Amino acid sequence: MWFLVLNVLALSSLVLADHHIDCPEPTNITHGHFHTITAEGHHAIGSVIKYECNSPRWVFEDEHDGIYVCASNGHWKNKARAEVLPVCQLIHCHAPHHIENATLEYLTSRHDFVYHSIIQYHCIDDHIEEKYSDEGIYVCAISGHWENKDLGTTLPHCIPVVCGHAVTHLDSVHETDGAQLVTKHATPWTALLKNASEDFHNGVLISHQWILTSSHIFTDHSPEAIKKDFVVYVGVEDLDDLHASHPHHVEKIFFEEIHDATNSSEYDNDIVLLKLSDSVSYGDHIVPICLPHEELVKVGVEGAVTGWDLDHAKGPHHLSYVVLPVEEKAPCVEHFSSHHHGLFPDDLNDEFCTHGLEKHGQNSERDRGAVFQVEVGHKTYAVGVLAYDAPEVGKGWAVYTDVYHHLDWINNVIEHN
Repeated sequence: MWFLVLNVLALSSLVLADHHIDCPEPTNITHGHFHTITAEGHHAIGSVIKYECNSPRWVFEDEHDGIYVCASNGHWKNKARAEVLPVCQLIHCHAPHHIENATLEYLTSRHDFVYHSIIQYHCIDDHIEEKYSDEGIYVCAISGHWENKDLGTTLPHCIPVVCGHAVTHLDSVHETDGAQLVTKHATPWTALLKNASEDFHNGVLISHQWILTSSHIFTDHSPEAIKKDFVVYVGVEDLDDLHASHPHHVEKIFFEEIHDATNSSEYDNDIVLLKLSDSVSYGDHIVPICLPHEELVKVGVEGAVTGWDLDHAKGPHHLSYVVLPVEEKAPCVEHFSSHHHGLFPDDLNDEFCTHGLEKHGQNSERDRGAVFQVEVGHKTYAVGVLAYDAPEVGKGWAVYTDVYHHLDWINNVIEHN
């Protein structure tokens, strides 16, 4: 009896052994590999493996294509592909779309739009990006789409240049925060004036061929010397970029005449127009600033003042700015009348003042010609031109020529020249 039972058990063991099924060692795939999710080296029914491509630039058609289970028939099976192994495909992006008012540059191959290929959109002349897109650079991403780090998959929109409209903005900081570095492309109307002695001064672009700045920059310079010695760079925010910028020469210079000689002073009508020898093309880096069509100078109105030496601690190589409010005239007039009589007209009718700059150690030479910029309704206006801010005299007071009071003269000069 016991002998019979033992024989049955032995036979059952043999039958069970015959029905124990393992899947074979999985096969590697081109540009890919597999790894075992269940116990390493054990490929019994129910075991799971996962195929992956060797590089991010290779992908499966479907992310679920890589999971395979050892089935009851001893074969590796995928839910969607059955026993067919996955195929690693090189990531491709579609052919780039062309957009209106822009050109397309292929920074890598123009025929093979694979992973990490790079393209760049450029707005045509006199057009600017509506929103900043990191120079219009797009990369073929792992998603298979062209992606920009600022706009994502959205393509740039190039719109006609409008005065005073920049693709980025200055941060909202105040004088108590000290001078700050100008945000990239936030002041695309900036003009840098450099003379033969490597002195730097400021100005702003107001149209294709015209620069507005302070006449005091050119003291002791004849018109011929100005044409010979000065060059103008537009849209430069860092001195290290000068080598890649186009230098513009001065063709003509226009000073406003002093109308009342009896009330004249050293800084009366401290404003000048420079006509460049060639026209400046507008774009993301270069946009003219607006001229005010109404009086914007009011006590308490805040404006940004840019300059190359507003804060020694941050260094003069990058354009800096500080935000200051317009102050009451009376204490400003009183200060200059008592400390340096004759520097400005007694009434300051064509000027206005700010206060507080002594905290930042100004060098008035490099900040000469800086413009007091006021943003109104998403446009920036050239409201004042810095005439004087020497700390040893001003004690924090800075005086600006009010641009609006000279608007008729500016328009007349440009119209007839």
